[in-house]
Amino acid sequence: MFEDRYRELVVLRVPSGSVADGKPVCMEYSGKAIITDYAERDPGAAGKIKSGKVFLLKCEYEPPPDSQIVHNGQTYDLKSVKVCRDLDSRIECYRCTCI
Repeated sequence: MFEDRYRELVVLRVPSGSVADGKPVCMEYSGKAIITDYAERDPGAAGKIKSGKVFLLKCEYEPPPDSQIVHNGQTYDLKSVKVCRDLDSRIECYRCTCI
């Protein structure tokens, strides 16, 4: 549907569960994304505003919630992941909300 709009190159970092030199070992997958910013207000926290990014990610691997996305040298932690499907029920992309 948006094939020509997935222009931003990103790297998906998925923890493998093992540790080397005191740091978690991550598998890295490349993908393309459409990126937008978002902001939400929490009325219960004295008007606190949270901001982040939404990545519509095209990648061969479904990102688990404890993953990270790297874009332009910045690392974002995944907050939530939703699968987006086309009309034929094929996976179109993954909607990743990051903070």
